[in-house]
Amino acid sequence: MRDEYWKRACQAKGESEMLLLSLLPCLGMLQKLLSRKEHGKKPFSPQFDYEERIKEIESCRHLLQEGKGDVLSVLKPLPSLCDCSCLEIKTQSLREDILWLKRSFECAILLLEEEKEKKMKHYEEWKDRDVLIDLRNRFATCYRNPDGSVFYIEPQFYTYLQGYKMLRPESYQKLLDKMDEIVKKNRKVVFVGHYDNPLVETEGAIYLSAMDIADLCKVLVEDKSRGSDYGD
Repeated sequence: MRDEYWKRACQAKGESEMLLLSLLPCLGMLQKLLSRKEHGKKPFSPQFDYEERIKEIESCRHLLQEGKGDVLSVLKPLPSLCDCSCLEIKTQSLREDILWLKRSFECAILLLEEEKEKKMKHYEEWKDRDVLIDLRNRFATCYRNPDGSVFYIEPQFYTYLQGYKMLRPESYQKLLDKMDEIVKKNRKVVFVGHYDNPLVETEGAIYLSAMDIADLCKVLVEDKSRGSDYGD
């Protein structure tokens, strides 16, 4: 575990990834502190559901180690977990240690949310969807539908999509509807700018360009850039 942690730390590509990796020791410490209480003279009450709480911590650690998935969604319950545990802990020093960890988690969540607002492109077309943070694919916006399906919008794809909107405004909603249909069917889709140089690399996804979507919708754009056809 320690070797893997330092390996990932050395490979980290940005401040947010380093921040998340720094939380791994905090999660390990929280797990040890809760175990110390659970196996002490006065363990947690059944209402605390110790085993489920430990599973939450282990799940979070696994996600941070992998560096993918919806990081914020698993981090946000941690401060509440610290509060709940402190309600059952009488030892002052142990309470202070857990509250210190709580502040660490809260700071990380705050910084990640601020980074999300600054760096993520929130496209008007999908403002009602959840935006996920994918540290390995930070140059595209990742969305999640209510049914759990996920899709990525690469910036170049969106640029091409806006070209269709300008040239065929009457068909724009049709293109968006087709995208939704494909995502719900395939569960994970990358709407890519260029096949030969994708910004997103993720397992189990299909890759589609703006032209692919236009072709499926039979939305044609006349190429007026060509000169007169004199025949060959």
